[in-house]
Amino acid sequence: DNLKGGKWIVRLKKGLAPRFWENLVMAMVGDQFDVGPEICGAVISMRQSEDILSLWNKSADDGRTNLKIR
Repeated sequence: DNLKGGKWIVRLKKGLAPRFWENLVMAMVGDQFDVGPEICGAVISMRQSEDILSLWNKSADDGRTNLKIR
């Protein structure tokens, strides 16, 4: 579904990810990005030295949508 999509990556210090993850999920559920069905996935990766949040969108070449997500 996101063959031409993009991925946003945020690297965080240990301990910060749970709060950011909660905010990200609530924003996705509440449609706070105002991009309709453009967002197609998110993941949190808890690593030993850092945590990583990733967000996928369907069309990486749509500048207006990317600005809204950013």
